Amino acid sequence: MANDRPETGTMQFGDDWPGVFIRGDNAFAFAMALRNALEDPTRINRDVIGTKMMLQGLADTLSSSVVGRTSKADLQALKPFDLCQPE
Repeated sequence: MANDRPETGTMQFGDDWPGVFIRGDNAFAFAMALRNALEDPTRINRDVIGTKMMLQGLADTLSSSVVGRTSKADLQALKPFDLCQPE
């Protein structure tokens, strides 16, 4: 059964190199964690809301596009990009 929306994670158009799609809600959380870490690096280890966890999640998400790091089950495989573009 196909999903009715893309999820944050590895996405591949046809046989092109995989990339990463980040949903808006996840992008907002990742951006907040990055800002927190940039504004006060000590916050990474003492933040109760999980800056370190969010940054680890971002690193894991970004590195998932490396070929061989993501299982076929986790890869969001799409048609080639030129077939996905509107006419």
